[in-house]
Amino acid sequence: ITNHLSPVDLDSFSRCCRSFRNHTIAYKGRVFNIKRAYHGIFDKSEDLVDFQNLQASLLRLLVSGSTALKFFTRVDYGGDMDSYCHLPQAITVGSWFLAHGLLYIPVGEQLNHFSADFSRVCEHYDDETTPVDIPIQEDIREYKLNNIAVVWDFVRELLSVQLMATRGSPLTTILSFHSTCVMNILTHNAAYCLFPKLTLERRATLPMTEVQAAAINKYSQRGFEIMSNVPTSWTCNPNSALTFL
Repeated sequence: ITNHLSPVDLDSFSRCCRSFRNHTIAYKGRVFNIKRAYHGIFDKSEDLVDFQNLQASLLRLLVSGSTALKFFTRVDYGGDMDSYCHLPQAITVGSWFLAHGLLYIPVGEQLNHFSADFSRVCEHYDDETTPVDIPIQEDIREYKLNNIAVVWDFVRELLSVQLMATRGSPLTTILSFHSTCVMNILTHNAAYCLFPKLTLERRATLPMTEVQAAAINKYSQRGFEIMSNVPTSWTCNPNSALTFL
């Protein structure tokens, strides 16, 4: 039963009696677990700890996409791990991936060695101009790309990790995603769902623009209602995440 309850319903369920409360506490401990979210990515505990230590040391290294959504919905969507960091820090993150058994896969005009391609991108990078000849994979085009400098691919067997290097704050990139259901973040010590009522309770998502609405059909297949507009009762409710008040 608990697998099909939303977070609010879980809380209500736990209030029924002491037995249900104990069951819910044990259940939450099992499913809302960072090891479960990273299952298939960091199956060794020491690798996960090392990665979280890397996040803590860099501060601007965030994980989003399907991995973060999986943590909150308790549904394994498969797909890649999407990591985001400020471009100057990307050499540290990419080198960490290489040291932990992932293989760098160049795309398009990218050079065969990660460190060399990092230097190539940095030569074109400054705060005012966009780097040239930066390939963007097809599945990344659904996001607004004004803040992404480059995307690097790393693989290990069936696992694919994408490192998105941003021209500014990685959070700015996440806040410009195509819709609300993917605005979720994993840091070194916390998990954030920016639209919990909409994403976890209503199982709905709101595209940020009409153009982006066409790019999120896969989330409809994952059980999310695609909203074309926001009810007035939401926008005028100061307790709503989508209010303009």
